[in-house]
Amino acid sequence: MSPSGRSEEGDRCFALILVHYNHPAHVDRLLAETRRWTRRPGVVVIVDNSDNLGISADERIQVLRPGRNLGYAGAMNLGVRHLQDAAERYDLLLLATQDMSLQPDGVAALLETMEATPAAGMVAPLLCCSDSPDVIHSAGGKLSRRAHGRHIAQGAAAARHEGRGPYQVTWADGACLLVRSQAFEAVGGFDESFFLYVEDVDFATRLADAGWETWLTPAAVGYQQPGYFPTYLKYRNWVYFTGKPSTTYGPWCWPFHIGLDLARLVLRGTEFRFRDALRGVADGRASIMGPPEPTTS
Repeated sequence: MSPSGRSEEGDRCFALILVHYNHPAHVDRLLAETRRWTRRPGVVVIVDNSDNLGISADERIQVLRPGRNLGYAGAMNLGVRHLQDAAERYDLLLLATQDMSLQPDGVAALLETMEATPAAGMVAPLLCCSDSPDVIHSAGGKLSRRAHGRHIAQGAAAARHEGRGPYQVTWADGACLLVRSQAFEAVGGFDESFFLYVEDVDFATRLADAGWETWLTPAAVGYQQPGYFPTYLKYRNWVYFTGKPSTTYGPWCWPFHIGLDLARLVLRGTEFRFRDALRGVADGRASIMGPPEPTTS
C-alpha cells in the first residue's frame, strides 16, 4: 500500500457504481479509463438496465442484471444495496452514468474535498461538455424561489474555474457524485418514483434536510454530453418534487415554468410540447410516477 492509501488493486475506501443502458461501448471506455485514475475503486458494480452488457464479472467487477430498466434512481439504489449486503463495506460511493468521463486526478480531488469537509455528504466534479471540453456543462446547481433548477455557469468557459477551491452548492448533476455511505443510508437513497431526471435535485435536498452538505470541486474535472430532457418527464418530476411536504416550493410552480418555455418558443424557436407538459403536470400532481409510457416525448 502506498502512502496515499492506494494499492495496485484499487482503493478500499470507495466503490464505483455505474449505471448502464444500451451503450456497452461507453462502459468499456469508462472501465479502461479507471485504470488511468490516480485513485482507483476497490470494486466496480455495474447495474445493467438493458441486460445487453457483454462483460463478465470478476473479483473487481460485479455486474447486476435486474431484468428491466430501473432508471437512474432504482439502479443506483440496487447497486448500493448490493454493496451493503457484501462482506466488505465502503465508506464512500462514486456514482456515475455510463457517458461520464473523469480526468485521471479527478477522483483524488473529490476524495480530498470529502476528507477536508466532514459535513459534506456529497461531492461532485466540474462537468464540461464532451464535445466542447473547454465549455462548462455544470458547476453545481441552484434552485430559485419558484423551483427553477439551473446549472451554475452552464455555457461559460471552463478556464474561469481554474484554480478555484471547493464550494458549497444546492445540488449537483447525477452524472458523477461521490457520496458518503452514511449520508446515503440516512436519507434512504434516491427516490425511485422519479425514474429518470430530477432525482439528483431531490436527493441533494433531502441530504440538506438531514444536515448534510453538497460540494463542488473544480479541481476535479469531468465530461458529459448533455442529453434531451423530455417535456413530460420534466414537468411530471418537477411538479412531484415541488409538491413534496418536505419542500417549501409548493405544487404551483409549474405555471412559471410553462411561461418560461413558451417564452423560449417565441423568442428562440425552442421546441415545446405543450400537451406533454400538461400531462406531466397532471401526473405529477396525482403522483403517477415511475417509468413513462414508451410514446412519451
